[in-house]
Amino acid sequence: MAQNLGNFDRLARLVAALPLAACAWLAPLGPVVRAVAFGAPAVYLVATALGGVCLGYRLLGKSTCPSPRALRS
Repeated sequence: MAQNLGNFDRLARLVAALPLAACAWLAPLGPVVRAVAFGAPAVYLVATALGGVCLGYRLLGKSTCPSPRALRS
């Protein structure tokens, strides 16, 4: 699959995953609730940031990568 996340978007996802991971570890809730509510989104954000591909963006036809034309100009 072609990447559809730009560098800023990837960095923002990694930064957003940090508090979610902290909540998954420290929230005063049951372990299943923490894993589903905080852990799963954190894992998804890290995976998409590292892979550079977002399934939601792909379904919407969106991309935050710089276009090849913009790089040539």
